[in-house]
Amino acid sequence: MGRLIKGEQRPQEYVRDVAEILIAQGCDYVAKTSIAYPLDIIKKFEAASKVDGMSFISIHTPCPTGWGFDQAKTIEVARMAVKSGFTVLLEYKDGKRTLQKVPVKK
Repeated sequence: MGRLIKGEQRPQEYVRDVAEILIAQGCDYVAKTSIAYPLDIIKKFEAASKVDGMSFISIHTPCPTGWGFDQAKTIEVARMAVKSGFTVLLEYKDGKRTLQKVPVKK
């Protein structure tokens, strides 16, 4: 059995949001989604397939090893990441940015 290796810890200034970079560069369709919402993933792939030009879809997937949680809770953790605002479900097309799920404030 291999040993547990924690994920890489990078300073925040080194973290880049590829979706935001592509929006700034004029990509025709950009979407961010999460494995917790499979219907959202399907909807965004269908939308991307209809775009003439470049499309990019980022799918957030939590890492059980790097984040230190039981892999059986991956979908639950992914939902929590969206609800907390750690990641967002967004779609950018025709020059408009739309958030699909607004984080719940508690």
